[in-house]
Amino acid sequence: MKKLTAYPKFFAILVMVGFGMVIAPLVAAQSSTINLWLGPPPVDVCPNIAGMQISPPLGMIIDVNGDCVTPAPPPVDVCPNIAGTQTTIPNGYYIDGNGDCSLQPIPPADVCPNIYGLQITVPSSLIVDGNGNCVTPPIDECPNIAGPQAVVPEGMVFENGECFTPPGTVSPPVAPTTPTPPEYTPAQTDNRTYTGPDYKNIPEVLDPIVDPIVNIIPPSVRKALQSVPQDVARTVPYYIIGVLGFVAGLVIVQSILEIFAARTLMALLKRDKGIADQKDNFIALASHYLRTPLTLMRNGLDTVIALKEVDAKHLEPLRKTVMTLDSNIKSILEDVENNDALKGIRNPDVHTTKISVLHSGFFWIPIITGIVLTWAANFLLGVVGDVDLGTSNLIFQGVCLIGITLVLYSSIRNHFIRRAKRLRQEQLVNNEHVVDAARNAFIQRSTAVLQQGLSDMHVLRPTLESAPSARFFDEGYQRFSEILQKFLLLSQIQTGTTTTKTKIDLHTMIDNVLEIMKDEINAKRLTIVNEIPEGLTIEQNGSLFTFVIQSLIDNAIKFNSESGTVVIKANPAHHTLRITVSDTGIGIPKDKLPQLFKPFSRAGSAIEFNYEGLGFSLFLDKIITDYMGGTIKAVAPEKGGTQLTVTTAKA
Repeated sequence: MKKLTAYPKFFAILVMVGFGMVIAPLVAAQSSTINLWLGPPPVDVCPNIAGMQISPPLGMIIDVNGDCVTPAPPPVDVCPNIAGTQTTIPNGYYIDGNGDCSLQPIPPADVCPNIYGLQITVPSSLIVDGNGNCVTPPIDECPNIAGPQAVVPEGMVFENGECFTPPGTVSPPVAPTTPTPPEYTPAQTDNRTYTGPDYKNIPEVLDPIVDPIVNIIPPSVRKALQSVPQDVARTVPYYIIGVLGFVAGLVIVQSILEIFAARTLMALLKRDKGIADQKDNFIALASHYLRTPLTLMRNGLDTVIALKEVDAKHLEPLRKTVMTLDSNIKSILEDVENNDALKGIRNPDVHTTKISVLHSGFFWIPIITGIVLTWAANFLLGVVGDVDLGTSNLIFQGVCLIGITLVLYSSIRNHFIRRAKRLRQEQLVNNEHVVDAARNAFIQRSTAVLQQGLSDMHVLRPTLESAPSARFFDEGYQRFSEILQKFLLLSQIQTGTTTTKTKIDLHTMIDNVLEIMKDEINAKRLTIVNEIPEGLTIEQNGSLFTFVIQSLIDNAIKFNSESGTVVIKANPAHHTLRITVSDTGIGIPKDKLPQLFKPFSRAGSAIEFNYEGLGFSLFLDKIITDYMGGTIKAVAPEKGGTQLTVTTAKA
């Protein structure tokens, strides 16, 4: 101990070595590697990979986002023998045994289509005839005689490859033919070249033609027909006609209804055409009047940003709101345009739609059968049986046959019309359901989307107040607001939430409406005549009734001619009031009048956007007047223009 204390440094070293020998195994058990880093801390070059990566792992690279990713493998060239990289086998190629892409072989042509199997050449024993078929060539036994001879002609011999008549051969004598005596007594009336019998009931010039036909009939049958009593022979055709007449009489009641059925069918066709027009108008108008405001709003924002009237960062929330509304409206319109049920509704051609029975066997079979049986009876009894039927008899038969034909034609035609009408009615009801369902779904979805979008825009609109170019955005916003107002009004009426009634002075109310529309009136230089007497009042829902009258006046202004006239009249009765708004404008075709009060409908083509309007106002007008217990009617006077009349209760 004295020696150890004499060397304190040596003793300390021994203690540290011993301590290290004890601690080192314990540390090794916890970690097999102890890294000592001198200097600044390392940088993780792969933040998307767990752990510290001071360099990209083997086989990985750093992409533009700063992440370590495995690069995509290069495309595989499936056709190394073709220039360029082919990731798929080109059309018309296949992979051969060497792994190259080769052209598909062209199948050989079949030169003998009439023979089973594929014949790429004509078999040696066959030839190709004029029809392109492979056939056995004919055997010519006599090549020295023109034309193929399948056998040696009678009286000839075949020697040395030729056919000839042997010398000294005498042709057998031809036995004289004895003429067969006729079974009738030739007529000796004149010097005619035709000496056959004179058949009754047909003109003499037809005797030579009828004679060979009569001779075909066996003599026993001719004798039996000639033995039929004349009374029976003259009445048999009437029995045939009577049977056919009885069959035709069973359906004569249906024939009487043909005219009425045809009119009904034409009305259904026109109604079907109206539904198809409504569908086309709905798709066209819905698309146009939802896309146009969006275009105005987008262009307005782009103009403000391009002119730097407002900082683009401040407009970013408003721009995102517009883009969200755009996306929602596109989704709604795509659902409408891709509606398979709507696509199945097509516009029928009312003017060329015909129902014909001329191609029906139900019509021709009884007609042809009646003609054939009547002709056969007259021929057998009157010509072959040699019975004088009489000219009046034959004429009366023809008249009866024509009458039965006409009755039968009308009956069968009426049957076809009834069936067509039934099918058209079923299709009509289905089409109406399809269009109504599509329109209702469109209105519901559009209302929800516009409510949300316009509400968000209303909060963000103040950012555009200082921008002169914001008027484009405001115009689109205003159009959407008007559409939404109409949709919401429809919803309120359907739920019955607008029931407040007030006393309305009609003359004053109409003057206020005209004051609101004075710019449109002055622009077209229109003359407005307000013939409503002062002091005339009614008790109705003020906002709803004003909406209807304003809508009618707006239509009269919109569709009027330059320097035209609008006349507003009132015709009060004891309990009701009728208000009429007339214009001198372009007018409405009479066949379009039923469509006016349908949603998304126009009197003209919806493809021509020559005036503003969603085709929804008159539909709302009708809903409102029905709700208030009144009616609305449109008339197209002969002199031109349009007249809309609203009838409502005074209270």
